[in-house]
Amino acid sequence: PAKLLSDILNVKEFSFLDIRSYRATEKSEPILYGMNSRDLVGRRVLILDDVSDTGETLILADSVLRTFKPKEIRSATIYVKPWTKRVPEYYYKSVDKWIVFPWDKWEVFRERKDLVLRNVEKYKEIENSIRR
Repeated sequence: PAKLLSDILNVKEFSFLDIRSYRATEKSEPILYGMNSRDLVGRRVLILDDVSDTGETLILADSVLRTFKPKEIRSATIYVKPWTKRVPEYYYKSVDKWIVFPWDKWEVFRERKDLVLRNVEKYKEIENSIRR
């Protein structure tokens, strides 16, 4: 979603933080796996994520980015859950249901054999054609 939203907002530069707090549908503590950041001193920063569920990912991202001394940090997500600890400044909609985004379907497909996914045969066909 970051590339798409940066295009919509006409943001020319963006960096990433790789923070993960779910494996398929299993919740874990958010972990910072890596980052690619530019000089953020005195700059305005917008954290983008798909959903603020518990809010812990946004809280960790904010904490990490503050060490780089930006002028301002705001956050935006597509969805926000009513129980989140961190409501982003910008979001599209509040939802209380589980969301499987298109970019998450492969992981959910591999990890959760008990879930029923639409078009599962297509996923298997694509996965089998890619594997060596």
